[in-house]
Amino acid sequence: MESFPKKKVSSPRKPGRWRRRLLWGTGTLAAVLLLSWAVMTSNWFLRAVLLPKVNHALNATVNFENAEWSPGSQLRLEGVTLHATGERPLLKAARVEVNYQWRDLLAGRMEFGEIACDKPELFLHIDRNGNPNYGPLLARPKPDSEGEPIRIGKILIQDARVEYRRDHQSGTMETAHLSGLTLTTGEIAAGQSGQITLEGRAGYSLKPLQQAVEGLEGDFRLKFTHQLDDRLLPTRVESKGHLQVGTASGQFAFASGLKAELDAEATADVLRRFALHFTHAGDALGKLEASGTLQPGTGGADLTVALHRVDQRVLNFLGRPVGLDFHSTVLYSTNRVRVAAFGKTLEVRGT
Repeated sequence: MESFPKKKVSSPRKPGRWRRRLLWGTGTLAAVLLLSWAVMTSNWFLRAVLLPKVNHALNATVNFENAEWSPGSQLRLEGVTLHATGERPLLKAARVEVNYQWRDLLAGRMEFGEIACDKPELFLHIDRNGNPNYGPLLARPKPDSEGEPIRIGKILIQDARVEYRRDHQSGTMETAHLSGLTLTTGEIAAGQSGQITLEGRAGYSLKPLQQAVEGLEGDFRLKFTHQLDDRLLPTRVESKGHLQVGTASGQFAFASGLKAELDAEATADVLRRFALHFTHAGDALGKLEASGTLQPGTGGADLTVALHRVDQRVLNFLGRPVGLDFHSTVLYSTNRVRVAAFGKTLEVRGT
């Protein structure tokens, strides 16, 4: 009987190594991406990678308490402080929030939907030797080239405070402040027009050495309409507003109830009109008008300044801080005023 060779039965083939490698590689890549995303959205990444670059660009130190960051759409910082020099922060804010689209930033377009800030406090201080606490910001390194045009859909700043303090060598402390400040804007973009509204309380005070504080405070509102160039510098600005003095003390007590109305228009190099109308309890107290040429780059101006029937209450408001008392004088005057080097040189001629 003839025998035949037995047929070998093959066992099921195990999955190839390439499948295991593909699954392993895919899983590893996913893990790396998730880890990278977690790192990039962490406070550590902001503090260790991005914050040093910001500090170098500003020539100052920025810190924050907490951050919520989505690289694709939003940055929210809480407890923000900015130190330039001195113990007190130059700027601090309870919250700063910036909305954006990552596609715009990736394409090199500096476009932001909204920038919001709650309870910011800006403190500007000049010591007895004339050194400002914001000096390091002015000395920051200049960029090698101009940046991309910026577009901001809206800016909203709420409950802000701005304080300017100067310590004179005589021991007098001079302070000006804005408080309860709200600032809102429409779109801000290169080559576009827009509006800015600013309202709150304004105050000014003097504290001579070993004497009581004297000052005044009131409510104000300003509205600006502007046209910007490609570098976001204004080429035309129109402004209207008012200041109502509510409380006043010491040498400024006479200013209680004083109201000033502003109407102004300027281009980059011409002050077309600047008018301040003063009233008190409905009575006209006079008007100040100015017009002329401007040199913003060098801090210069050549202006014609006219005073129309300005009575002693307004004159004393302007003159008493420097020791002038005009008693019952009513003033009419036209002067040519030349300013150079940001006020270091001042020349006045007229009648």
